[in-house]
Amino acid sequence: MSYAQTDANRIGGSAGQSRLGESLVAAGRVVSQFLDARRGRREITRLASFDDAMLADIGIARSDVEWALLQPWHSDPSLALEERINRRKDSARWARSYWAN
Repeated sequence: MSYAQTDANRIGGSAGQSRLGESLVAAGRVVSQFLDARRGRREITRLASFDDAMLADIGIARSDVEWALLQPWHSDPSLALEERINRRKDSARWARSYWAN
């Protein structure tokens, strides 16, 4: 037995309601991203209060923290900082393996 596809109008909904739902979901995503970016900025600001020795202990340079704080307000600077540090580690790992051979 096969079923024909039905659209929202034939099963009792309306296209306007589905567009409203999609808009609400999109707005929720934007708000969520903004709150994540704000939380990340707070975390980076807290890192900025650490002295250089403490930052070095966790593998972060002062310049990395300052760079992260320059990220746009709508992006999460903690994610940008994490990506930057991971790229640096990957680069160092590659250089060690390259020069070891």
